[in-house]
Amino acid sequence: MEEGSLSHGPNGAAGETALHAAAGSRARPAIRPARAALADFLIRDQQGRFASELAYLYGEDPAMAHLLGIKERKDAIANGAAT
Repeated sequence: MEEGSLSHGPNGAAGETALHAAAGSRARPAIRPARAALADFLIRDQQGRFASELAYLYGEDPAMAHLLGIKERKDAIANGAAT
């Protein structure tokens, strides 16, 4: 596996959630159910990255990265993790 590439093995082999895998692989349709299911957008992968970062870096989808980032900030504020 190339350095910096994502592992999409069973059960998040790279420490990623389904949201991370979808964001990093340009799978916009797979992100919508996660949003509807109230997924935890503040979970980080084993390298400490949010799903929004993977959307930008690997999914090459700045618009989705921006939308996920907005959701992450809203969740952080709602959970008292940001001011």
